Amino acid sequence: AVNPEVAQAMVREMDWYDRYLERGQVDRSANTTPGNKAGGLSNIVEKAMGSIIKSGSAPIVGVVPPGERATQKGLLYAATPASDFICGTLQLAAGMNLHIFTTGRGT
Repeated sequence: AVNPEVAQAMVREMDWYDRYLERGQVDRSANTTPGNKAGGLSNIVEKAMGSIIKSGSAPIVGVVPPGERATQKGLLYAATPASDFICGTLQLAAGMNLHIFTTGRGT
């Protein structure tokens, strides 16, 4: 994160998600999909590491809550659910101008 405030905002979002999963009695390791597993991923940590690598080396400059519009330029953490359909829709609502989603697996 670019500064401690952005880091804390990310921690708050992750804490919220942990509580959300706990209320639903969902194990975070269950998040990988059949397509993820067919591609060699064994758990959500490996999936997250792939996302981090794809983001490049720029620091995260802000956190965009679900359904909110992005108000700054740079690498933003979009706090959205992992579901492709919901995540993509919320990212577009945030003002993303281009959304390309390819998996090669049809998921």
